[in-house]
Amino acid sequence: MNQRLAALRLLAGGSVAWAASLVAAALYIAPTGWRGAGDLVSMALWSVPFALAVGVAGIATAAGAQPRGPVRTFGPAVTLGPTLGIIAFAAAAGVRGGWVVAFPVFSCWAFAGLLGLVAAALPGRRGSVRLAGGISLVGLVALLWSHVVLRRLG
Repeated sequence: MNQRLAALRLLAGGSVAWAASLVAAALYIAPTGWRGAGDLVSMALWSVPFALAVGVAGIATAAGAQPRGPVRTFGPAVTLGPTLGIIAFAAAAGVRGGWVVAFPVFSCWAFAGLLGLVAAALPGRRGSVRLAGGISLVGLVALLWSHVVLRRLG
């Protein structure tokens, strides 16, 4: 893979993951009258290393031979993206000695990891936008469903 495409994948994956983590958190706290909005600053800062990891993973998962089918293109996003989010949450909670904020960071980062790796897989792929949009929509529905369940639990 050439360096320009690798940089584009890093930028796309990382920036989408960072933004998606904040959007996911905002979607959780918006219905509460924005109680806990101050926690978004902490989320923005802690999401930077996570977003960098997603961008690097985007380069690594796209390093295979081209062209690839849709399963090999987006399979890592569906499996590795949410896994990276949960691992990043566990690592950050370990460093912080726990994580108590107004929204579920683990689900926000799982969603952001999915979207970030989907975005990282797109550069250089023609005709994959609809599939990427479908995967992203399913991820959004799962995120919103998890938000509803978590609010009811506690």
